[in-house]
Amino acid sequence: MRKKGSVFVLTDGRDRDLLRAYNEQLRKQLRLYGRVCQSLLAEKTVGSPASRFWVSSERACVVVYRMMRGESIGYMNPVKHRFYTALYQAFCRYREEHPQMPVKHIVEIVVTQPAPCFPVTARVAKNIIERTRRRCQREKIERLRSK
Repeated sequence: MRKKGSVFVLTDGRDRDLLRAYNEQLRKQLRLYGRVCQSLLAEKTVGSPASRFWVSSERACVVVYRMMRGESIGYMNPVKHRFYTALYQAFCRYREEHPQMPVKHIVEIVVTQPAPCFPVTARVAKNIIERTRRRCQREKIERLRSK
């Protein structure tokens, strides 16, 4: 996304949502198997539903316009391809219900809906989760010290 001119302003919310999904998958795996495989856990976390489409509306508009013109998004990795395909399908469903609305406005509405997955790879998700866990731990310690 960096190469396409997108500015990602939703990083903190995405990181916290990713940590939430990670903790859910961790509890589920521990309950089912009693142990955890970290690589499988990261893959399941990335594939789990997100609370919204974690992408800026500008970047989403660029991809939606490309898909409307029939251009391929095959250059994206499989996770992002799945993510943007789901975004486009949600866009098309909303546009059928509201054909008079402008594309940009529809995209802004669709981006706030729940997403089927996160737009990051498992390796990147591991790094984000570790960084977010450390930051949340520091914040918790600071809150406890201030009391």
